[in-house]
Amino acid sequence: VLFRSFSMPQVPLFSTPQAPPLPQPPPLPQAPPLLTPEHSMLVDRVKFMLEEYGDLGRVAWQRACSTQSGGSLDPAMHHPSFLASFVEECARLGAGAEALVQEVKQVQRSSPAGKAAWDQHCRAQRRLNDPKKHEVWFLQQFLDWWRDSGSKQGSQKQWQKK
Repeated sequence: VLFRSFSMPQVPLFSTPQAPPLPQPPPLPQAPPLLTPEHSMLVDRVKFMLEEYGDLGRVAWQRACSTQSGGSLDPAMHHPSFLASFVEECARLGAGAEALVQEVKQVQRSSPAGKAAWDQHCRAQRRLNDPKKHEVWFLQQFLDWWRDSGSKQGSQKQWQKK
């Protein structure tokens, strides 16, 4: 037999290397399955506080979300217990500052010099004039100066930028 038949294995002429599988992205945070009326109320309260407290509220919210609750900034994506603790903490901090806010407002209403001194204090630090938008230390700094010498000197004090 001159010719012997045999079969060649079927091998592709060109083989492409297999790419490793892509890693799966982390799952998106899921909203609680059912927004109860209490949860909706807490979501609305957090949104109101963020608007009311301005930058202070936003910074506190971002810090709380990044350190305690996975990072999502959408209040509806958080558990009601987390929202309740945030609202409670903001209310506690806000209550301490409220007396100082009222005192600054009283200084502003008391005289044109008081209003001018507060305006100058805010401008020197490049801040808004609304006392509710400031930290306790900023309000206290102004009130300490006002009590010590500001009420006597009017707005003559030049606030130094720190």
